[in-house]
Order: sequence, then C-alpha cells, then structure tokens
Amino acid sequence: MRYLNSVAQDEEDFALYRKAVERLHDDDGTRLTGEEVFGVGYTPVDDGYKPEFE
Repeated sequence: MRYLNSVAQDEEDFALYRKAVERLHDDDGTRLTGEEVFGVGYTPVDDGYKPEFE
C-alpha cells in the first residue's frame, strides 16, 4: 500500500507542476490585490504564530 501512496503523491506533484508551468506560460502580467483575492473587509485570523524572524 505504501508504494501506491507514493505513486499517487508523485502523480499529484507532477500534475501541480504541469499546472504551474501552464500558468507561467499563459501569464498576462495581471496581479491581484488582497481585496480582489479575499474580498473587501477581510481580516486574517490571528492564529498566535510568532515568527522567529522578520
């Protein structure tokens, strides 16, 4: 069963890679703002994580 999980993971990774290459190829230079992506008034949830660097 471990082998099947590995194959499935490899296939998923390759599909994600191909999607990324496709997006790079079709990129028109458009960049979205936070409001365009998440909507007006979106505030991220504070999960309490404190990075060790900034």
